[in-house]
Amino acid sequence: MLQGIESSLGVITKTGKIVFGARNVEWALRGRRVKVVLTAKNAPPAIRARICSLTSKKGIPTFKSHKSNMELGEECGRPHMISTLAILDFGGSLVGQRLK
Repeated sequence: MLQGIESSLGVITKTGKIVFGARNVEWALRGRRVKVVLTAKNAPPAIRARICSLTSKKGIPTFKSHKSNMELGEECGRPHMISTLAILDFGGSLVGQRLK
């Protein structure tokens, strides 16, 4: 599942809805329908722990990526590092259908 999400990040970014950054992900977890949360392999442990506690309360799948925060940024077409992202809508990616 994680490899499918990682390989489809470009498509999801273009056709779906993603929230970037720990603060924005926390905000989205409190108010929106988050489908999946992904953290970079080198995300700070405090951020990962806080995000995991929120997702476990809501039953939202959380994955630790095999990619660094810089690689996640590049994969999503962003010019900066991304430690945490939340997928709200998979868009044209087939990964969302496998998750249901």
